[in-house]
Amino acid sequence: MQIPLYKEVREIHEQYKKDERVFVNENSHRGLYFDKFFDEYTYSGKKEGNWKIEDTAKSKWIKTVSDLGQCGNEDQLKQQLKRLLALADALGHAQTQIFETTWHFATGLGLPHPVENGLIWHPTLGVPYLPASSIKGLLKAWQRDWADESQDKIDEWFGTQEKAGKLIFFDAIPIKPVTLIPDVMTPHYGKWYEQGNEIEELNQSEKIPADWHNPVPVPFLAVKDASFLFVIMPRNAADAKEAENAMTALTEALKTIGAGAKTAVGYGYFEPDENAQNKLNDEKEALEKKRQDELLSPEEKVFLNMTREFKKHFNDGKYDTNKGGEFYKFLQMHLKQAPNWSSKTHQQQFAQCVETQLKQQTDWWKDIKKQVNALKGGS
Repeated sequence: MQIPLYKEVREIHEQYKKDERVFVNENSHRGLYFDKFFDEYTYSGKKEGNWKIEDTAKSKWIKTVSDLGQCGNEDQLKQQLKRLLALADALGHAQTQIFETTWHFATGLGLPHPVENGLIWHPTLGVPYLPASSIKGLLKAWQRDWADESQDKIDEWFGTQEKAGKLIFFDAIPIKPVTLIPDVMTPHYGKWYEQGNEIEELNQSEKIPADWHNPVPVPFLAVKDASFLFVIMPRNAADAKEAENAMTALTEALKTIGAGAKTAVGYGYFEPDENAQNKLNDEKEALEKKRQDELLSPEEKVFLNMTREFKKHFNDGKYDTNKGGEFYKFLQMHLKQAPNWSSKTHQQQFAQCVETQLKQQTDWWKDIKKQVNALKGGS
């Protein structure tokens, strides 16, 4: 969990006195800092105590936050990834996919903030993320407006007021620290956007969209070069195929219409991150192996380990004939232990596995044939 800033308040005040601006470190909650520690208000000096924000103050604050370096603790994000994978594995049939941004990404710009544009921050990890509700809305819009899916099918996936949908969506979390950058938008017709529907006379030139208006730069904080883990799972095991289809549709939606804010100008588009996905698949395989191993008896674990060792030892078609090698010692150790197993069936399965793999190995087979035959006979 990212550390709140409250314990650092005294230190922050000391740094203020020295006119320094390094108030947080990599373990501090960047989102809390961005949202709550804005310090660019200036006092107008009037008796009524009017405070204002200078024109350059917003950009200055955003640059202060982005200049702190990458956002998020790498170890904590790795632990979160493992927890999500473990949860997906325990629930079963979950679809997991890592997507990387193709350019900039922004989400939560409509949230209130002194710089006018906010950002959605994960409450404990302190990194930008994409809430499950946003993912669900994105995919629903894709199915309705682009994939031309029937309303009945949409209701099956996402549910109605009367019935829950077949799919469950998880928040999309970065798998590693992300880069924050200062960005800017320049709307030309601010008054038209704000008050255009109130125009009553054509002489209201400040509200009419025209070339004589000056653009007003609006700074905001954005994400660059980030990879996110997306998870969709079926509510019931019988709907596993539906979750698979949903992830396929989400892939197309992220590539075609994007997620978050400002997608019309290129923000929020994602592509599958193949390298990260391969590592993720290895993690999932390791978790599945661990889960299966925990359900096995000690004898079954030995049999499974021996099968894996045979596969690894002979996977290139070459045989190590060295009787002093580690694998031969490993084999002999279990051959000596197997007669003491309580299950005759496990003894016979183990013997059959060894015979199948080693009968072609004349040198080894002569030494272990008697032990193997004894196990096959159950004696």
